[in-house]
Amino acid sequence: MVRITFTIGIIFQFLTIHEGWSQTCVTGTLAVPASAYLKTRGPEKSITQLHAASIESLRSTPAVRPLPADSVKRLTTPDKVKINVYRHAPGNLPVIINFHSGGFVTPLTPGMEREAWRLARKLNAVVFDVDYRVAPEFKHPAAVNDAYQALLWVQEHAHEFGGIKDQIFLVGQDAGATLAALTVTKAKQAGKHESIKGIVMICPFVDNPMVSYYGSMEDNATGYGLTKDLTQFYFQSYLDKPLWFTGHAEIWPIYNKDFNGWPPALIVTTEFDVLRDEGIAFGKKLEQGGNRVSIKCYPHQLHNFAGLSASSEEVSRVHELIQELMSQASPKK
Repeated sequence: MVRITFTIGIIFQFLTIHEGWSQTCVTGTLAVPASAYLKTRGPEKSITQLHAASIESLRSTPAVRPLPADSVKRLTTPDKVKINVYRHAPGNLPVIINFHSGGFVTPLTPGMEREAWRLARKLNAVVFDVDYRVAPEFKHPAAVNDAYQALLWVQEHAHEFGGIKDQIFLVGQDAGATLAALTVTKAKQAGKHESIKGIVMICPFVDNPMVSYYGSMEDNATGYGLTKDLTQFYFQSYLDKPLWFTGHAEIWPIYNKDFNGWPPALIVTTEFDVLRDEGIAFGKKLEQGGNRVSIKCYPHQLHNFAGLSASSEEVSRVHELIQELMSQASPKK
């Protein structure tokens, strides 16, 4: 039995889905593939057990065949940021800068590379996939700095790979979505944001799990893959201890005080995700800043659509939504 303990106001917030229709994202029912996926996982670890485990064991991911060497160009910028470049079509194409998932502690994996490779194919774009530095070896702000330096480099060099340098879209999942948002903030502050035509944030971390309260963080705290303890462990690994209980906008995007002039945004969340409510709350902040925002919550699904295949209806729909955002932002011919 899944507990549902939402106030009337919060329920109303979830019933409003910004795609031109209303639907509920609070069903209490897991999709069959999501349920099957959870049965393959081992016991969940408490935060004490997570800190006692080796980081290598926590980074383990399913084995995925690496991409063929000729399907990806791997490079390192002068600022020592590692970037993979993928493209599947000739001509001048829009640019996607992709920031992978992994809670700030898992580096770019072959599986993540395949996701970025599929983005290039599905969206007919040049994808620059950023292999940013991760914790605990590299604490904040290493990942943020890498993300922003990647943007600056792509702005200068996208055309060398057939990319349209003034049509850049930032895409990120969980920690990668955090980096996408922080990159927009840094670019705005430096006056380097005009080329960013859209931002896509999938299951984003945007608030401090050590001090914030969201219904989904409590209702989905255990039993659904990404636990409350695991989110806290990620940030405790990523941050020096004096930052654990703070609310700095340089770390958590929702504390930003200026949301004016952001590029059009797509926020994607899922029902059984501890991060669901903060993702929606961040979308509301962007709306209040006068920006064009689409918030889509997928019922029945886990964080990052765990358990679904790349060809599933839900994942395909996310690709369609990203394509719509890109089409709306591109100049009409």
